Amino acid sequence: MASIGQFGSRVVYIDTEKTIDQYLSSQLIKNMCGRFGVDYDSAISDYLLIYNPATVDDLEDFIKLKLTDLVISGNARVIIVDSITALYRANSGVGRSWPRGSSDCTTYSTGLGA
Repeated sequence: MASIGQFGSRVVYIDTEKTIDQYLSSQLIKNMCGRFGVDYDSAISDYLLIYNPATVDDLEDFIKLKLTDLVISGNARVIIVDSITALYRANSGVGRSWPRGSSDCTTYSTGLGA
């Protein structure tokens, strides 16, 4: 929220844990927006791209193909991965699939033309 408010930066949030939805609807995020002078609705619709990879391969493809373009073009200046430990869990004994979560890969994109 600070990056959005202070610099107008777009943020890519890679949600490997599939937990961002619970935070976006919470008062915590709205309070953070207020603290940094950010309009909540505008921040979510215009400055935030959420990516929910279903597999490690999906994540790698996103990073190599889409994320690189977003950063080079200036359409994203902040990247958050929540959480990197999910990658270790996914690769330890359960193959290349997420141990908990759907088999679908969902990308939520607003305001970034993605």
